[in-house]
Amino acid sequence: MAYAPTKASPNVVPQPIHYLGEAFDKATLPAAANYKNRIVVCIDGGAANAPCLAISDGIGWFTIAVGAAIA
Repeated sequence: MAYAPTKASPNVVPQPIHYLGEAFDKATLPAAANYKNRIVVCIDGGAANAPCLAISDGIGWFTIAVGAAIA
């Protein structure tokens, strides 16, 4: 399916996201610049140091909130 710009985002082109299947703790997360648009498991980055997913925008790492189970 081709990307079609919208009025809300006429110049935004989605970037592919890649899951690397790697796990890190906060102390060993690699440089975000080297992992742009990558998702990793952060074993102690979530609420109360729980495991979470993290995504890099090329500048920093951001947690991805995990919600309820898929029904």
